[in-house]
Amino acid sequence: MDRDACYRLCLRLTERLSRGDTRALRCATEKELNGFKAIRSRCHENVDRWCRLHPGHVPVRGWLNSGGILDRHSVVDPGDGTLLDISPRRDAAQLPFLLHDTEDGPFDTLPHQVIVTRLLL
Repeated sequence: MDRDACYRLCLRLTERLSRGDTRALRCATEKELNGFKAIRSRCHENVDRWCRLHPGHVPVRGWLNSGGILDRHSVVDPGDGTLLDISPRRDAAQLPFLLHDTEDGPFDTLPHQVIVTRLLL
């Protein structure tokens, strides 16, 4: 992704954040994981593996917002419209999740991280 495209992505994400387009995530409990071993920093692979083991569960791609730093992240929709985070994180803080918009391009081609400055918010 070239510099101009990255800047446009940053502006689009910032606009969506300012509109409050984020969703709440629920961290999976040990009971829900039922022995599933998710690997830290491998959320996309964890979610793909989880969904193969749980028919009806759907991978959801997007951005985890930790105070202006947006990290590409994958979670699971278990079929009830909620978003379940099955991947371990350093902290279990409730962070807002911004769904991937296909207008931003194919998810796997986007930068792993986007930093949003306060000037853009």
